[in-house]
Amino acid sequence: MYHLKDSSGYFSEILGEIDWNFPDLQNEGIHALHWYPATFLSAIPGTLIPLLTAPGELVIDPFCGTCTTGLEAVRLGRRFIGADTNPVASLISKAKLLFPFHDRLPDVLAVKQLSSRFLETAGKLGKHPNEKELLRWYHPNTFHELAFLLGVIREIEEEEIRIIAQAVFSSILKTASSQARHWGWVCDNVTPKPGEIHYKNALDLFRKNLQEYISSSERVLRDMDHRGVLGNQVTDRWRVECQDAVELLTGIPSFAASLIITSPPYYGVADYIKSQRLSFLWFAEEVLAIEGFYTSDFERLRRSEVGSRSFRWHQQSRQSYTSYMSRFFVGARQALKLGGLLATVTGDSDARETTTDVLDRSAEEAGFRPVFSIDRDIKKTRRRLMAKVKHERIAILERIE
Repeated sequence: MYHLKDSSGYFSEILGEIDWNFPDLQNEGIHALHWYPATFLSAIPGTLIPLLTAPGELVIDPFCGTCTTGLEAVRLGRRFIGADTNPVASLISKAKLLFPFHDRLPDVLAVKQLSSRFLETAGKLGKHPNEKELLRWYHPNTFHELAFLLGVIREIEEEEIRIIAQAVFSSILKTASSQARHWGWVCDNVTPKPGEIHYKNALDLFRKNLQEYISSSERVLRDMDHRGVLGNQVTDRWRVECQDAVELLTGIPSFAASLIITSPPYYGVADYIKSQRLSFLWFAEEVLAIEGFYTSDFERLRRSEVGSRSFRWHQQSRQSYTSYMSRFFVGARQALKLGGLLATVTGDSDARETTTDVLDRSAEEAGFRPVFSIDRDIKKTRRRLMAKVKHERIAILERIE
């Protein structure tokens, strides 16, 4: 069931005819580079952007996560600005958008020689500051291979290549670990039992994911070429910040954007920082910095998450969440041009108090007019880590004077 308040009939005729469940689609290619909780389907921004903007216009995602909106925006010839407070999400986002650098990866990393290089360094690696904790997750041989890879990546001088390699490294950390259960166990810091520790070949996993990144990059570039979008101009059309969403919107010039597409945190559903626990353990201050954050910042970052699952029972958590979202709508209105559109993907858990009505009122008070909304089903495979969120709502809001 969709709901419309559109006098022109555009939204009812165009958006109302789309099957927003996209039952046969899933995120793949670069979109599937790295697991992250509660990411939305790339088909959502991939459908909305060409319908609601013109080539060259600015699209913003202030809660960009791993940049699903951003990749679709640049692929379709738009400009993009995104932000996320999680430095691991920021790393993944940048790597996804650096896909035109794919052809230089094998040469810089000497991928084919990784195994022989690893054998040459056996016994020469320095001690990782989190080694004791990491060995609770990894077989010793796997740990040493990962430590070697991290050392190789650290030596890469070109920033763009180093970012891609860091993201690919981060993408294998769960698979390389001995925790065979789903990501929720990592999120909750449940390490494998001693008898469950098994060797995983980290070098092969890294090579495989790096090759998939290269192949996926080539597919995106071919698609862009088919559309007449110049791949060599991609890096000039995007910016990703490790920054709070409201702060990002406040710093964007007024009336700059034509469209904001975003999926704000669902209240009490996910823990984004905790889900990337293994990356924070590996990217310690003594080994590798990401966006100026280190392992010591893990708890501070976790406590600052908006609407996180960890703090759902705190007395003021819902009020803090809705108050923050009110400021978000004000910032979004400021960044959008008159008549610009805000597309949100939101959801409520059956186990939590709903926030939908409060968010709707906040949006209207900030100066938005609802023009379209529709509910879509969440696949069971995605629900497992979504705390009983069965449906999402896609809403289109228009900035009014």
